[in-house]
Amino acid sequence: MTSSQRFALAIAAALVAFGAGCKSGSMSPNPEPPPDTIALPTAGYIATFAGNGLAGFNGDGKASLSSWLYWPVDAYVDQRTGDVYIVDWNNHQIREVAWRTTALRTVAGGERITDQNITALNHPVGISFAGDGTLLIAAWHNHQIREKLGDIEPSPLWGTTQGFAGDAGPADQAQMQLPSSIVWGADSTAYIADEGNRRIRAILPDSASVPRRTIVTFAGTGADSFEGDGGPAAAASFRSVVPANPSPGFRMAVTDDRHYLYVCDTNNHRVRRIDLEDVAHTIVTIAGSGPVGDGMGGYDGDGGPAIDARLNAPTDVEVDADGSLYICDSGNNVVRKIDASGIITTIAGDGQEGQADLKNGDGGLATAARLNHPNGIALDRRNRLLSIADEYDQRVRVVRLAAP
Repeated sequence: MTSSQRFALAIAAALVAFGAGCKSGSMSPNPEPPPDTIALPTAGYIATFAGNGLAGFNGDGKASLSSWLYWPVDAYVDQRTGDVYIVDWNNHQIREVAWRTTALRTVAGGERITDQNITALNHPVGISFAGDGTLLIAAWHNHQIREKLGDIEPSPLWGTTQGFAGDAGPADQAQMQLPSSIVWGADSTAYIADEGNRRIRAILPDSASVPRRTIVTFAGTGADSFEGDGGPAAAASFRSVVPANPSPGFRMAVTDDRHYLYVCDTNNHRVRRIDLEDVAHTIVTIAGSGPVGDGMGGYDGDGGPAIDARLNAPTDVEVDADGSLYICDSGNNVVRKIDASGIITTIAGDGQEGQADLKNGDGGLATAARLNHPNGIALDRRNRLLSIADEYDQRVRVVRLAAP
């Protein structure tokens, strides 16, 4: 029997168990698909999309399931094409798998990082695309937003060196510290999660009188605390760990109508929402109930209101077309969903830490699988797939979602 046949039998067996209403917390054996095949699961099931559990870099252009990743921290899906981009943190690369193909190719970065080599892409943590298709990269240890133009390696667009300075001036002359996320407002304003400064900065649109984009602080005072719910975002405070090499968090998402911006307030163990349309940009908590501080997260509340639940260091959030949210609840090793009525449930992960040398539940129910510090998520709405950057598992996993 071939490995492909064995994998098909495993999927069939899991479907029978699912149809009988059975759900087991044990880790059933799940043979790995052949290396040239990406087996996309049925609704509620999980599979590996890229990476084989080995940390490092074994070359470009290989099948995604034969490729090594090194602490993948985020993913991004082009909603038009279904192409998946992987933020390969410790390989200092952005890598891509085109829809319905298996080859993993590097599209940016990959140079060896040394203390002297400050021009190389240094620990990318998130990407976005400008309206003209330009790839923008949140380059964490460059403390910059970099742009990828054609075949040229990513170059600084906004930000200079580590620090906090430059508000009300040109964004290309400002200082940032560990930027982790880029999202876009309705008027082409770019919002930057400036994690190390515990602020959200806004890059304002160009105008005839201001030909270079201006940067301002949009949310956060910089204090390492939890304050401000119900008031203006500019007076609120966030909490994030900022040692020499923390794990990225503090990522953001916006609704389709650009009315609301969601931010993972990672070490306050909450997801908060900012109203982009009201004048005060009011901020409120929509998930997580505390307490706050490093190591103070928890895991409960499934089946009830998200505002009463406990989270543990959420790092990323995605918004679906119906307004429901997906949260990368990293410290709990799970991904959770908040439906349009505000009820929270777990949709991937059993809460236990997986291991990179195991299959961790591939081919089975996503809620019986094990994740190992999931750090980023990406929603493919058209194909109903949720990619999970399973950081310490050295893989990108994929869960098939039910129709909204």
